[in-house]
Amino acid sequence: MLCLSIIVYADFHVDWPCLLFCCSKSEYVRCLRFSCQDSLYVATNHGYLYHAKLCDTGGAQWNQLVQVSNGAPIICMDLLSKDSVEHDCGADDWIAIGDGKGNMTIIEVAKDDCTPTVRLCFTWPAEMERQLLGTYWCKSLGCR
Repeated sequence: MLCLSIIVYADFHVDWPCLLFCCSKSEYVRCLRFSCQDSLYVATNHGYLYHAKLCDTGGAQWNQLVQVSNGAPIICMDLLSKDSVEHDCGADDWIAIGDGKGNMTIIEVAKDDCTPTVRLCFTWPAEMERQLLGTYWCKSLGCR
């Protein structure tokens, strides 16, 4: 996993000349989740959620999806992919994100025409000014 995050990090921030000299205010990867073999979600310390469509040639097509909670760092992320449930919920992927301000954000992402788009995004305070350390989907709930 470490090697993958370094590869994504280096590819994501091609304008940074050296990974060793990044300051703590730079944007960096906090969470990674694959929804399938060629589809990767990347969450950062600046609250951004990106989608990377991995190409056979070794590159990636990047899309910025959302920024949560005015740039609060994303601490945890979980993914419920359409492929992981028995019935179609009307969306390709559901992403649950916990941030450094104690907010929970749910994002519905449709991957129409190979370009992901956000269909739904809503946030609520789960804990006052605390970092959420984990967020999980329960497969038995399905699409409820």
